[in-house]
Amino acid sequence: MPKERIESAVKRGQGISPAGVALETLIMECMGSGSAALVIECITDNKLRTLQEIKTIISKCGATNTPTSYLFTKRGLIRISPGKTDFDTILESSLEINGTEDVEEFDDDDGKGVEITTNPSRTSAVMDELKARLPDVQVLSSIIAWVPNEDTMVEIKEGSKTEENLTKLIGGSLPSPRPV
Repeated sequence: MPKERIESAVKRGQGISPAGVALETLIMECMGSGSAALVIECITDNKLRTLQEIKTIISKCGATNTPTSYLFTKRGLIRISPGKTDFDTILESSLEINGTEDVEEFDDDDGKGVEITTNPSRTSAVMDELKARLPDVQVLSSIIAWVPNEDTMVEIKEGSKTEENLTKLIGGSLPSPRPV
């Protein structure tokens, strides 16, 4: 990998664009096909350019710019692979940690795991304390995300035009905006 790309990635991680401009967060809310709400969060060095590019993309996919963040709650999500540790031990240890809100088992293509929902400001602290308490568990991912409220979720039928439009919008079959 070229040295310039590595230096550019380090600067972005520090909140500075390769050109030396400070990076800012841009949050865009829209209603997609089939009344599916979306919250798009970007980091950019030029809010106006990014806003215009996102507006163009969402309009091409049949979405409209409208407030939707009230349909979501920002949460920390930690996914772990339990290893030899049983779910009850993980549940008990997790709930003793300040900031843990929920603990659930999940099944995906990679096997069984446990997802821990946290207060966003405590995600890193919960993850660190969990690793200290349960050294056998492996952290698969740790993110802060917009989680949809259960009572406002919509169902999208598989193979429908709605699914196609949302996949195009989320999956990005449109040309990608320029990276910062």
